[in-house]
Order: sequence, then structure tokens, then C-alpha cells
Amino acid sequence: MPAKQTMKPKTAFEIRGGGAQLRTGCPAIDTCLRGGFRVGGITEISGESSSGKTQLCLQLSIQCQRSILEGGLEGGTLYVFCEGTFPVARLEEMAGGNRSLLDHIFVEHADSAEELWTVISSPKLHSALAKGIIKLVVIDSLTSIIRGEFSSSRQDLSDRADTLFAFAGRMKRLASLYDCLFLVINQVSGVFEKYPAPAGMADSFLPNGHELNQTALIPPLKVSPSLGIVWSTCVNTRVMLHRIEDPSRAQVVTRALKTNVITFAPVLRELRILLSSRLPTSSCRFIVTRKGLVDE
Repeated sequence: MPAKQTMKPKTAFEIRGGGAQLRTGCPAIDTCLRGGFRVGGITEISGESSSGKTQLCLQLSIQCQRSILEGGLEGGTLYVFCEGTFPVARLEEMAGGNRSLLDHIFVEHADSAEELWTVISSPKLHSALAKGIIKLVVIDSLTSIIRGEFSSSRQDLSDRADTLFAFAGRMKRLASLYDCLFLVINQVSGVFEKYPAPAGMADSFLPNGHELNQTALIPPLKVSPSLGIVWSTCVNTRVMLHRIEDPSRAQVVTRALKTNVITFAPVLRELRILLSSRLPTSSCRFIVTRKGLVDE
């Protein structure tokens, strides 16, 4: 068992100054986040399939190794992959072939809640966090594990809530104790037609952050982060990614001379801040290229 660490209290002035931030390397997203993802607590990244969740986390794994002045955290990443095979070829492509960057990204696989608990509770992780070897922990994705182990029965829902609270409590303690960042990928569920709220319950009870506070410039989405109200109370920052279907961008952009190669415009994507204790509800757009996430 790792030696027991006590959490050091911080003054109000230290809290006001904020902690270190991890930039994404995409100026539009960093501007939307007012500098990047802040260490401490749990940040959730949700979105539909192929919206760019894993792409963003891979890019952050590379960015994390940069110096503080360059927007990094000067540390490595523990990437806990819970779905299929880890995309190491894509990571190497985003790293520009720089193999040294891959040496500081450590990959663990977890196929069950028990295995995930073992990873985030291991003495090796505690030691790496304490020494600053690891500054970013990515869980990709928590939803795949939870959905695979718990049914919709009353007992399973209760057990699922206990499991989510246990995971969140452990991650928040580690994040606060070692000034690191936990990124948790979440999937989405469909949003059905809204029914009137029960008597005495205000609409603001809904925790996902995008049912209200939207303007004409940010239309509501047809999906919502999964794992329900219990998990929504555990995250400190919640962002959602989604693809923007634009028929005009699907048209041919260029046709290479003397060849039959046709180039199409990259798919436009959007990041929305749904919930944050320090950021207003806002959004920005980006595209994914071979080198990673860049401005539109």
C-alpha cells in the first residue's frame, strides 16, 4: 500500500490564483477554455462516436510533456484505454514521428470496474504522481465499463451509483493531492422531448448544462452526456464535442492535376462548455487533421 498522504490546505489567495493549465495546442479551443484545462478535479469530455474525443485526449497526452511556459505540465500521461486496441499508430502520427514523446505516455487496459479501480488505486500510480512523472490521467472511456457491468434493475442502479461515487472520490483526492489532471471520456444518450418538470422542481435541477443557458447562436443538441444525474454531480468541468453536418463542406474542394485524386474538406467539429465552476457556457469550432486538432 502507498504511504498515506495528507492533503495540504491552500489559502484563499492560492485558490484565487488558480492552478496550472494544460493547453490543447488548438488556439480556438484554448481561447474558449481561457487558457486550457485546469489541473485538479475531474474534467469530462463527452460526445458522439467520431466526434473527436480520443483525438483530443491523444493530443493532450503529447501537449502534457511540454514546459509550463509552452502550456504543458512537464510530465507524462497514464492513458487507461477501455475499448478495444489503443490507437498507437494515430498517436505516433500526431507526434510527428518523434518516438521520445511516446516514451512518456503509459498505457493501461481496463475491461471492468474492478480492473479500473486497481489501476487508479495502485501504488505505482501514487508514486508516479507524487514524483511528478505522471501529470495527466485519461480514462477512455468510463461509460463502456459502466454500461457493460450494470443493468437497469433497482439494485444495479444503486450499485452503479456507489461505484461512480467511489471512482470520483478517488480521482478527486489524487488530483488535489498531486496537482494533476483527470480527463474522463463519456459517451452520450439521446434527448427525448422534454416533459414538464414535477411540481416544485425547477428546470435548473437538470444537471447536464445545455438544456438551459443556450442562445440562438448555440442551438440545443439532441444528445446528452451519459451516466445520469449521479455522475453529473461528480464532474468539475464538462465539455461536449460533436460533428457539424454541413453539406457544402462535403463537396469537392480540389482535384489534383493529372491524377484522379479528389480532396474533400475536413469535417467541422464543435466543442461546447456545458458545465464549469469558472467558465461561462460557450463554444468554438475546429477540425481534425493528420497533425491533430487545429482551428477551423
